[in-house]
Amino acid sequence: MNRKKTLLICTVILLLAAVTVGAVFMTEPTVQRSSASKQTAMLVEVTGVERGNFRPTIVAMGTVRAEQEIMLSPRVSGEIISV
Repeated sequence: MNRKKTLLICTVILLLAAVTVGAVFMTEPTVQRSSASKQTAMLVEVTGVERGNFRPTIVAMGTVRAEQEIMLSPRVSGEIISV
C-alpha cells in the first residue's frame, strides 16, 4: 500500500506540473516586431568631402615636460647609440 501511495503522489505532482507548464505557455504575451532602425531627423549638417593637402595650425603656449623620467643603463659594458 505504501508503494501505491507513493506512485499516486508522484503522478499527481507530474500532472500538476504539466498543467502549470501548459498554463504558462498558453498565457504568455505575444511579441510584436518593429524595425531595428527608426527614422529620425538628422541633427547635424552634412557636407561633401574635398581631397587636398591641408596643414593644421595649432596655436598653443606653455612648457612641454615629460610625464616620466627614466635612467637608462646598459647591462653590458658599452655605449648607448640610440633608443
